Amino acid sequence: MSNQQDWPGAAGGSRGPGSGKGTVGRIGNMLLLLSIVAVIGIVGFGYSLMQSQTVGESASTDPDTVLFPDLQAIPAAGTTLAIGANADRFSLVKRDDGWRLADWDEYPADSGKVEHMLRELSGMRGTRVAEGGMAGGGASTQDPLATAIPINIEGPDGEMVAAARIGAVVAAPGGAQITRTYIDRTSDNTVFLSDRPITLLADPLKWIDPVVLDIPRDRIQSVVTTDTEGKVLTIERQEQGDAFAPTEMPEGGRIAESWMMTRTAAALEKLQFSQVRSSESGISEDGLPFAKYVFVTREGLRISLDMFRLEGGAWTQIDADTVDGATSNARAEASRIEGRTDGWRFLLPEFMLGGLVTKTDEMIEQRPSGSSSTSPSAPASQPAPETENPATPR
Repeated sequence: MSNQQDWPGAAGGSRGPGSGKGTVGRIGNMLLLLSIVAVIGIVGFGYSLMQSQTVGESASTDPDTVLFPDLQAIPAAGTTLAIGANADRFSLVKRDDGWRLADWDEYPADSGKVEHMLRELSGMRGTRVAEGGMAGGGASTQDPLATAIPINIEGPDGEMVAAARIGAVVAAPGGAQITRTYIDRTSDNTVFLSDRPITLLADPLKWIDPVVLDIPRDRIQSVVTTDTEGKVLTIERQEQGDAFAPTEMPEGGRIAESWMMTRTAAALEKLQFSQVRSSESGISEDGLPFAKYVFVTREGLRISLDMFRLEGGAWTQIDADTVDGATSNARAEASRIEGRTDGWRFLLPEFMLGGLVTKTDEMIEQRPSGSSSTSPSAPASQPAPETENPATPR
């Protein structure tokens, strides 16, 4: 009889004495690894849940809701879109030929921009965040509706198609950093977090092109200025370079600052307005005229600005035609400008008036009494100081 015991798994069908302890160790290590994985999963789920609460408190898990089911992407003529509240409120109205600013005597708006926004709203979905409004937008955010902008859309018959307050744009949790918008739907006072961001433009100038003229200084051949006193100043481009010189001015005067002529020639570069009214509103008759400018380009395009003051602002009526010998391009350009400006009066912001001298005395220096009419002109001064006018030459 042998003194050696038979162990399962050993050579020849039996195991050695230490193999049972190794099996227990491997099982213990596996259980420890599974415990660590479980803890990591629980922590990750809790962190994700906490992050979700910072975007929308008590966010619903219901399927996304179509926010404005009655809104058509391209509404019928007669539809009105109102943006803002109280004194900041303005309206856009749909006509057969496109969208127009109702508050500005139906001046044409950028129809493409309006239609794009309506397509975004008509297809917008959202997740319900709160009923009856909300006091805050989450644990770590301010009220996302504190600066919300109202929007109301009425159909041709006055029926309400969509109404809401568009609030702040926020970043949703997750690696992709998707942005969404808080929307308070007015019909049921329910707050949603939209499936995509949308920013409402609350300035009527954002819905139109405020640059009414853009004629570079290099194209200008001559400028004639007439002020309310009947004084006329004519400047013309010289044959060499970009210099301008007077060809007609009040008797006994001379150009005091030569750079002012160059600045005047650049007055039509990106000429923009801050408000517009129809000529039928009587604004030109009620305003006080103070100057008239006539610009002629090298190609023969002629632009006339009739300036007048009303309610403290500088308004202008713009007319476009051509002189004898104008090119075909100049005639076509005059037609395009007339198509946009005919029948309208434009309010120019103060920073656009730098090159439009309101009195010829501002540019003309009177000679001392008894001086010779053939005395030389004053020497050119230093370049013009910079102004807010983007058309001012640098």
